[in-house]
Amino acid sequence: MSTPDTDRSGSTRVTAPPRRPLWLWVLLAVVVIALLVWALVQCGTGSDDPGDGQGTAGGAVPSATPAGPGTDPSGGDAAGSADAPQTGAPAAGAPTDGAAGSLSAGGTALLPLSASAGPDGALTALVGQDVTAQGVVVQSVPSDEGFWVGGSETDRVWVQLTVPAGESPYTVQPGQRLDFTGPLTAHGADFAQRVGVDAAEGADQLTREAAHVEVAKADLRVQG
Repeated sequence: MSTPDTDRSGSTRVTAPPRRPLWLWVLLAVVVIALLVWALVQCGTGSDDPGDGQGTAGGAVPSATPAGPGTDPSGGDAAGSADAPQTGAPAAGAPTDGAAGSLSAGGTALLPLSASAGPDGALTALVGQDVTAQGVVVQSVPSDEGFWVGGSETDRVWVQLTVPAGESPYTVQPGQRLDFTGPLTAHGADFAQRVGVDAAEGADQLTREAAHVEVAKADLRVQG
């Protein structure tokens, strides 16, 4: 036990406790700061907010892009899958661009004419075959009972409408899309003149093709 010192005047002098070194206070402050930083980091990584990419299994962030039509959920293109239905494929007999509709004779596409007509433009090789049209476009109507159908003024086939005696004629308009069936029938060099088609309306082409489609009024339908 220490004995208090007394000075010469007889008063008692108390000895002050030793001071802690400065480095100890610095070390304590560093430890406190480190603990605060660690606590903040733990709070941030433990957030369940889906917006910060955390709180999901494995830390993966779910995709925000919805799967659209024709998209394979596995990541591939459904339209390109071998098992996916090809709804955009043209029907048999339809031209490659689909603009003119479908026109075929006995399963052989008539349009485009470059694939069905002979070197001279004749369609006689298909005479006698039943022609089926689906949504074929009317190009022009040069006569009361005859008209051109096809994709253009050069890629077209003549249709001759037959109306039974006593029935009223059927009016076809350019731009209409028609469905019909009828045989591909051969005609002679005078056919264009007989049906009232002149040079400006395609008489030369009609003569070169040497065949047309005979369609009964009852077998003609206008789409829409």
